[in-house]
Formats: sequence, structure tokens, C-alpha cells
Amino acid sequence: MECLEFRRWLGAEPRSQNPDFLAHLEICPPCAAAWRRAQAFEKKLRAAFFDTPEPSRLADRILLKQATLVRRAHRRRWQKGVALVASLILIVGLGTPLALNLLARYGLPMLSAEHIPGETMSLSMTQPLPDDMIRMGFAKREVQLAGPPPSGVTYVQDCLLGPFKAVHLVMRREGIPITVFFIPNRQGQSRPDFIEKGLYGMEMPLQHGTLLLLSAKAAILPAVAKAWTATLDGPSAETATPGSI
Repeated sequence: MECLEFRRWLGAEPRSQNPDFLAHLEICPPCAAAWRRAQAFEKKLRAAFFDTPEPSRLADRILLKQATLVRRAHRRRWQKGVALVASLILIVGLGTPLALNLLARYGLPMLSAEHIPGETMSLSMTQPLPDDMIRMGFAKREVQLAGPPPSGVTYVQDCLLGPFKAVHLVMRREGIPITVFFIPNRQGQSRPDFIEKGLYGMEMPLQHGTLLLLSAKAAILPAVAKAWTATLDGPSAETATPGSI
């Protein structure tokens, strides 16, 4: 682990027990000094929290509020997905599994664009995440990366994209946020140049799922698509990415 990665890890997890983190701490005096400052700050922060009496039943009220917001968000996303699936079923007169396949093939750009306004705070994050955190985000969806993640990822979360389980990421290129979705085990349609709700997008079926990219600038997407193809399918697959918008 190098100094830059150590400082990023220190900012994200000051009390980390990661072996590489601890090994660097032992051999680098400047980083060890930064670690001691971080521990002193954490100690003051904990003292400030614990020395302040909490309002009655604060924990219960916070948990109830969080659970309510999560249920509402999931309900809204599910209702959108169900409404579209129901429309497909009525139109083609087929069963739910085939309707879901049709939704994955034709509706992923719409679902991805509609998901972004519900998580706008993710677009404002600028601190790059360690690779291990990105891998853990994919592991929650039982996805194992075939290569190292692209640089500049600032947000990762497991989300529902309509009715589909997805990994939701945000990264930056040229100071511009790019929203990335990966839907495991769902094959969408190859769309190198869609526009949805004012955002430029790319949709790419990969070996084990579908990759979607959305951004306010079209020109930066092909290189990002190439990087994520190498990450998800392996370096040998990156030459198959679509052209620019």
C-alpha cells in the first residue's frame, strides 16, 4: 500500500485492521503521524457524542425514520417496474418471466434515468473509494470482478433498478459525474447512444449482466465503458465496446 492509498483509507476507515494498511503504518513515519492525528480526532469526536445527552428514544426514532424512507423508496421503484411489466403483459399476453425479459431488454435506460433523482447526493461525492470497497459493493450482488476497478469511483451501493437488483456507482471524469449501473444476470440491448431525461447514455450487454452509463457529457462515456468492460469481463473483452455517441 502506498501513501496516497493509505491516506484515502485512513479518511474512510481510521480504525481499519486491514493488513496492508497496518503494514504501511509500521514503516512510514509521516503516515503514522497522520494516523495518530486521526485517532486523536476520533477520540474527541466520540467524547463529544457520548458526553452529550441524547433525546428520549432517539435511536428508535432514527431507525423508524430510516425504515420508513427505505420502504417508501423501494415501494416507488417497485411500483414503476410493476406498472411497466403489467403493461407488457397486457400488450403481448405473455407471462411475467417473459415480460421481465422484455423490460430488461427495452426499459433499462428509462429505469436508470428515473433512479438518479432519488439519489442525487451520490453525484456530489468527490472522494475516490479504495478498490476493496468497490469490490465489496459488487460482492453484495454476488458479482466477482475480473479486473481492477476503474479509477475515480466515489460512490457504490446495491440498489433496486425498478424490479431488478443492481450495483449503483458514481465516478468522475473531467470533473463530471458519471452514473454507472450493473444489473447481474440480465441481458439488455446494445445501445451505444441513447438519451434519457436529458442525459447521454450507453447500454452494453456483458458476459454476466448489463452495464449502463449515464452522464451530462457524451464524449467521456466510451472510454469509461471500455474500462468497466475490462473490469467486469476481463482485459481481453475491452476491445468489443461500442463506439462514441
